[in-house]
Amino acid sequence: MESCRAGLEIVQPRRVQKTESYVMGIELCVANPTVSPLTAEVPKLWQRFAAEELLNIPDPVQPEVLYGIYTDYSECHPRQCSVIVAVEVSSIDNPPENMVGICIPAADYLVFEAISTSSNAVAQVWQQIESYFTENFHDQRAFTTDFEQYDQQQVKIYVAIKSV
Repeated sequence: MESCRAGLEIVQPRRVQKTESYVMGIELCVANPTVSPLTAEVPKLWQRFAAEELLNIPDPVQPEVLYGIYTDYSECHPRQCSVIVAVEVSSIDNPPENMVGICIPAADYLVFEAISTSSNAVAQVWQQIESYFTENFHDQRAFTTDFEQYDQQQVKIYVAIKSV
């Protein structure tokens, strides 16, 4: 583990092959969601999800584990995408009104993990991810579906990579 800043421990990325899973939640289309996460619309989406939507999701698998999914990256600009705040579900059939259900595809991912009490932890891990892909040309982002998985005081960020 490396300590990036006080209150944050970042684990070196590891490669995993993940099977598909289903999530359901609320969606927002954004441009460059990681540039200014504390002032962007994404935190408001999380607040809305926590206040209104969490109780309305049918068939949650682990309702205490939350997901921030980045998908539908623009072909012309990979920093434009849909952000979905969600929980894993057993089925995405018949989502409630104002919600979406998607399949997180089976794929190869690099997992960046942080153990933190810092409110800026996710932004710091995304900075590490950007640096990693700038410095490591053998791994290339796929820009398909990436996601953050929140469980207690830990966040794991799964970044889809192109298969080698």
